[in-house]
Amino acid sequence: MYRKISEKLVNSYPCDWESNIRMKETCICGVEIVCSTIVNLLLIIILACISSKELEVFLFFMVYGSMRLYSGGIHAKNHFRCILYYSTMLFASVYAAEYLAEFKGGIYILGVLVPGIALGSNYVYGGKQKKLEETESRKYAKTCRVITAILSVHLVIVCMVQCIWWDSIALEFRSYFYIQAFAMLFQSISLFLDRKQCKGGALLF
Repeated sequence: MYRKISEKLVNSYPCDWESNIRMKETCICGVEIVCSTIVNLLLIIILACISSKELEVFLFFMVYGSMRLYSGGIHAKNHFRCILYYSTMLFASVYAAEYLAEFKGGIYILGVLVPGIALGSNYVYGGKQKKLEETESRKYAKTCRVITAILSVHLVIVCMVQCIWWDSIALEFRSYFYIQAFAMLFQSISLFLDRKQCKGGALLF
């Protein structure tokens, strides 16, 4: 569906596409990505509003998106699977976080485990996709490490605060801790699964 829409939009633009086949294909791919991103975003917003989880969804989106933008990660084989996997992952995290917020034990585990996994995966694979130029690859790798480090430090600090003042911290705030942890964990898993697309990945594993 997105492909056909993109082709129609590109063909409607006044340009000599016959002599610019490669440019035409690039434009079609770009428009297809924009269309799918807009539709997927609208679907997520609608689902968030229906479930009254706007703030939780926004938090997951910001943490997951900020890491994935520079780190990279595995992609679904088609647009339907993409939105299906992402929405399942997102809302599973949101509702699991709401449930786990009542249990203190999970904070000890995720507060130590997630930062370690996130920093490790991003240090080895983050920003090193083969399709990037060498300069871009280094820039993305450096940026994703900085973002992951900031998120990891924040997670550890929040974990320590909640462990000390558990009884006085609101349930909603505790659930936000888990949402951030799940977002970082899922992105790290996605990056690890896509490790063969990263430079040097085949030599490491």
